[in-house]
Amino acid sequence: MRTILTLLVGCFLLSVSAQRGSKLKVKEQHGDVFKYKGGSFVDVFELSTGGYWSISRTYEGGGVLGGGLLRNKRVFYVQSYDEDMNLIDEKRLNLSVYDKDLELEEIVKFKGEYYLFLSFKNVDKKKMYLFYSRFDHHDLQMDGDLTKIAQVGLGGKSKEYTWPSFDISVSDNENFIVVFGKDATKRKKSKKRGFFKRSGGSSSSSTGTHNFKFTYWVLDDDFEIVNYEKKHNLKIENSSDKFYVRDYAIDDEGAIYILGKNSVVDELTRQEVRSKKRAAWVDINKSAFVLEKINPDGTTVMQVTPEETLYVDM
Repeated sequence: MRTILTLLVGCFLLSVSAQRGSKLKVKEQHGDVFKYKGGSFVDVFELSTGGYWSISRTYEGGGVLGGGLLRNKRVFYVQSYDEDMNLIDEKRLNLSVYDKDLELEEIVKFKGEYYLFLSFKNVDKKKMYLFYSRFDHHDLQMDGDLTKIAQVGLGGKSKEYTWPSFDISVSDNENFIVVFGKDATKRKKSKKRGFFKRSGGSSSSSTGTHNFKFTYWVLDDDFEIVNYEKKHNLKIENSSDKFYVRDYAIDDEGAIYILGKNSVVDELTRQEVRSKKRAAWVDINKSAFVLEKINPDGTTVMQVTPEETLYVDM
């Protein structure tokens, strides 16, 4: 036993002496450290000519929207870098046009150029408009006039309506841009419930055939509208009155894809949920993922996949 211990100690000492004799030299290098403005980065873009530019976002103050609702104002900063990510310049992105503050919806790279998609809420006309403008990544500012391409309904008092929205997607070959617009809709008044009763969601009594509407605009590489449908009707059978859109897309031929999910909720008591060891009220046997394809000629194809097929109990 003593011989084994002696051998182990000897091996350990030889290992330590070998490490001391060949120390590793580590040198740390990094570019200039800078503190960017903005609470978080929105995106970073690599330039084909070398270098990068980025955009960051923060909030300041409190703006007043229709209905007297207070909302913090989003502020954006843009930065430019060289090929080694050293900061070259940083500016606050000016989104004020004719003394009107616009909201940044999306930044799109299209045919080698960058474009800002901006929205403006006209409370008096109860409309929200969508504009686009070219972005100069050298001067870090908008370049050119604003062009209006879409609009949705804004609704009345903010607390009584859902927020309107725009979603933008670009085809892989950058030949098409699709804009989806959703009007503000009046919120359904919830029924009064007991203190311990669950709230929200839909019940099995609302399961049936439901229609969900949105508007879309398809633009070509000249930003001309080549396809448009106002309040396209997405009709789903055996659905709840809730449909959640997960993603929009457009392919190289101009066909549009909408991926969403309807969630059918069981009308169960808490005791039934506990006895069935269910972690949620959603019934995966009835809920489903829905994929609709809208072809350029207006014909549609729908594929419905029950959630149970894709469900994995972790």
